[in-house]
Amino acid sequence: MRQALGGDAALAAVTSFTVKGSRAITSGDFSLTDSVELACALPDRFVERSEHLNNLGPLGLSNVSGRHGFNGDDVIVEHLSDDPLPTPTVAHASPPVDAASERLRQLRQAKRAFVRRAFPLFAASLDAEPVTIAAIGQASGPTGPAYAISLKTSDDFTMTAFVDAHTYRVAGLMWTDKPIVNTSGTVTMTMRERVGASGTSITSMSPPAVLPPPPPPATLPDVTWQMVVTDYRAEGGLTWPHRFTTTFGGHKYEDLKLGTFQINPRIDSSIFRVAK
Repeated sequence: MRQALGGDAALAAVTSFTVKGSRAITSGDFSLTDSVELACALPDRFVERSEHLNNLGPLGLSNVSGRHGFNGDDVIVEHLSDDPLPTPTVAHASPPVDAASERLRQLRQAKRAFVRRAFPLFAASLDAEPVTIAAIGQASGPTGPAYAISLKTSDDFTMTAFVDAHTYRVAGLMWTDKPIVNTSGTVTMTMRERVGASGTSITSMSPPAVLPPPPPPATLPDVTWQMVVTDYRAEGGLTWPHRFTTTFGGHKYEDLKLGTFQINPRIDSSIFRVAK
C-alpha cells in the first residue's frame, strides 16, 4: 500500500501538508458549498477550515466559517456565522455531563475524522491518533475486488478500510456511528412597509431575534457511514487522493474535492490555535 502511494522514503519525508478545495454538504433540507483548507503538521496538529459566503437577498451577504481539528490533545472547534443557518451535527447517545466531557467527545470525533483523511494518504498508523491495523480478508469494495482491513483507534472505535485489489490504494472506509441531525435557531423578524415622499416603497426590518436551537435527539440508532476515496494523482513523488465522498444511512452527505497538495510548507501556527 505504501509503495503504491510513493514508497516509505517519500512518505516518511512528509512532515506537513496543506491543500485547498471545495466541499458540498447536503443534509435533509440543508445544503451548501464552501471553500475548504486542510492543514496538517505532524506529529499531532490537524485542522479543517471552511468558509461560505451566504447570499441573504435583501439582507445582504453573511460570512460563515469554521475550524475543526486538534492541537495535541486540545480540540479545535470554532463556528462563526453572521446569521443563524442550520447546523448539521452528529447526534450522540447521551448528553454530556459537563464541559470537559463534551470537549473529550469532540476531541475523539476530531481524531477519528483525521484517521479517515490521513490513512488513505499514508497507509499507516500515525502518532496523532494511533490505530491498530488488522487484516479481515477479501471483500467487495467501492471500486471492485478489495482487501478489507480493520482500523481500531485508541478509544476502541473501529473502522473498515477497503484496499483496491489492483491498485493497492484505499478505495473507501466504512464505520457505524450516529446520524447527522440538523439543529438551528428560530428567527423572528418584523417587516414594515411605507411609501416615501417620492412615491417609492420603503421596507424596514427589525433586528432578527434568534432563539437557541433544540438539542439533537439522544436516542437515534447508529447508521452505516461510508467514505469513497477516489481521484488519485501523482504530486511531488506521492500519489494521493483528491476526492472524498461520504454517505450515511444511504444518503449522500459530503463531497470534498481537493486541489494541489503543498508538501512540507511552512504553516503559520495560528491556524492551530485552540479557542477556549
